[in-house]
Amino acid sequence: VDDIQRILDHLRVTKGEFTLAMLYSSFESGEGDWNLIVSSPWTDSMDQGEGIGLVADALRESLSSDSIPAISRVTVLKSTDPFVLGITSAFSVASPGSTVYISNSTFGGVHIPRAILLYSQKPVAATRP
Repeated sequence: VDDIQRILDHLRVTKGEFTLAMLYSSFESGEGDWNLIVSSPWTDSMDQGEGIGLVADALRESLSSDSIPAISRVTVLKSTDPFVLGITSAFSVASPGSTVYISNSTFGGVHIPRAILLYSQKPVAATRP
């Protein structure tokens, strides 16, 4: 978790704030693979493949070879996705150093057996001059 947090903090400084960043496991026990789910204004402006590639590259460049297999997937969601809106309405988490552990919960119609929430900030509405 500390290594992932460090990578996310670097992306936050170089690319911009996250709306959501969390590690998700489909197993309540936490056994098995983790999915890194991210959402941000800067990934909203990219196509999904580009956002996934950028985050995956940052993980490959910075995680140890022992830690890389723990992350089985990277998912990039739009800030307007119902799941993102559900989580960010329920939690406000800003890092570095903040984490919230979630288990057996449902947000935006998605069941979460187990997750570690690293960032959760309500999306900022676009303003027009």
